[in-house]
Amino acid sequence: MGTHTIYLLCATSATRPAVRSEGTSAIRVGGIAEYVCDAAIVDDAPDRALRITRLRAAVEAERRRTAERIDGLQQSYADIVEAAELTSTDDEHDPDGATIAYERAQVWALLRQARADLVALDEAIERIDDGTAAVCAVCHGPIALERLLALPQTRTCIRCAT
Repeated sequence: MGTHTIYLLCATSATRPAVRSEGTSAIRVGGIAEYVCDAAIVDDAPDRALRITRLRAAVEAERRRTAERIDGLQQSYADIVEAAELTSTDDEHDPDGATIAYERAQVWALLRQARADLVALDEAIERIDDGTAAVCAVCHGPIALERLLALPQTRTCIRCAT
């Protein structure tokens, strides 16, 4: 059995090579911590930088989409409020009143969720900057790049998410 030098996409191993024995999924970073995850392994440091660049681009693209969604939802909410002010509907007795109230509540809930998503994406960018984006908040093991690309604001590895 041999060993391979690998680099993990996390702050704790940015300057220390990790060692993994063939046939196991146990990883030791500088002899200090053990992680169990094969999906986040990067074979060399240049690839690590490329993966960080890809992750940052994905998070920033998602952030732009979320900001655009917030702008659209704010406009929709303003339009609903304005339309409701122009009519003299009584939500309790007018058949259309309940629909207007439902639409307003629905858009408000979507807007609140989009704002929370934007905060989570900003936090993800901060984690990329400080090198902890790929570190699970629960077990402190690595988070697979593929998971981070699919769910940019995630803070847990797949094992801890289930």
